[in-house]
Amino acid sequence: MKKFFKGLLMSVLALAVGFLALAFPFHLFDELSSTGIQVLFISEIVIYLTLGMLFLVAKQKKADRKAKEKERIISRREKFKKAQEKYYSLAA
Repeated sequence: MKKFFKGLLMSVLALAVGFLALAFPFHLFDELSSTGIQVLFISEIVIYLTLGMLFLVAKQKKADRKAKEKERIISRREKFKKAQEKYYSLAA
């Protein structure tokens, strides 16, 4: 039940933000001069590009962290195998 309400809330918020993101610039077209509209358009492009770059950087960091963790696990396995082999050779 909690997931349902959370999903419903996320959907409603996504619709509201999407509506505002589309309606706000169109509302400003009536009130801004042509220079103001150009500045708004350029600023939107800069914001979208910045968000896209942040997303890609976060994705790359996550991939790097995952690769580092995998490398650490492989290193620990090798260390454990060497310790086992050393113990077995001493025991024999």
